[in-house]
Amino acid sequence: MINKSPGSSPATDVQTLLATICYLMSRHAENPSSHLANIISDHFSILQNHPDCQSGVLRDLGRRLGVHWHNLAMSGAKRDNSLIH
Repeated sequence: MINKSPGSSPATDVQTLLATICYLMSRHAENPSSHLANIISDHFSILQNHPDCQSGVLRDLGRRLGVHWHNLAMSGAKRDNSLIH
């Protein structure tokens, strides 16, 4: 579901964002990649900063898991680069 705020671009609602994150994590479980981990990290950052995310628990979840997935993406990228060289 897309919400349109006056004077801004459309924003995805929190429930759709959470469903998207779950889908992305399930895809990563099937086929791990640093690129996908980075996308997941970005989505957790979006959740953390979403204007409709009033829950302190969800904001904290977004922050903590955003950092976790970012670190996972960076460690995967380092591993990928070492395989190339």
